[in-house]
Amino acid sequence: MKIIRSGMVALCVGAFFSYGTTVIAGETEMSDAKAYKNITVSKLATELSQRRLIDIRTPAEWRQTGVVKGSVLLTAVGEDGRIVKDFAAKLAEIAGPADDVTLICRSGKRSAAVAQWLSEELGYKTVSSVEEGITGWIAEGKPVEQP
Repeated sequence: MKIIRSGMVALCVGAFFSYGTTVIAGETEMSDAKAYKNITVSKLATELSQRRLIDIRTPAEWRQTGVVKGSVLLTAVGEDGRIVKDFAAKLAEIAGPADDVTLICRSGKRSAAVAQWLSEELGYKTVSSVEEGITGWIAEGKPVEQP
């Protein structure tokens, strides 16, 4: 059931954030023309104190894996696979279009889609997505804390 839900979330997210993306068999493939940057877990670890890291996963996901210490917790896509209605407004309270924003999710797909959307549709100038997400962070032995 978890795999089916993950696939449905990926399809819904891909459909919502279709700006510059192609959805193929439940996976979102980003086009070459990105308005944001991908960063690695290693780069995030070395620059963490200089970055505004926003964890866009759901509360259930935060509890399941823990979160990167100091990250702002702000769900972008709900468990129903739809963008959270007030996500953009809440994000604007944390960081405006001129601020540097780094997004992290479970694997990097959602954060990449949201980063593209923020860049292209909401005018955010400096947006990054953590390529490997929290799973990559944990795989590299980086610390997490409970939300």
